[in-house]
Amino acid sequence: MKKVISLLLVSVFMVLCLTACGGSEWETFLSDYESVVDEYIELTEKYAADPTDTAVAAEMATLSGEMAELAVKAQEISADLKDDPDALKEFTEELARITQKAAAQ
Repeated sequence: MKKVISLLLVSVFMVLCLTACGGSEWETFLSDYESVVDEYIELTEKYAADPTDTAVAAEMATLSGEMAELAVKAQEISADLKDDPDALKEFTEELARITQKAAAQ
């Protein structure tokens, strides 16, 4: 399950890097994304403590759905940032930081 979540995180990162977002909307999006990553980290810790806990597995499945929704959301707001290289740079750096948190798990 951890590999599935990791692949989803990488997929969202790739979609976001390719499509980007704009203005405060992209900042809100990154905040939401970081919340999902933080939840992922918490779930992986719970899973490591008790891999037989079916409730954790169910939560991870739900989280996978949220990750898919984030990828769709990234596509929906993709056009906003393409003409603002400074914002794109800030967005990409913050996204990389958040993704690095998940990858460290």
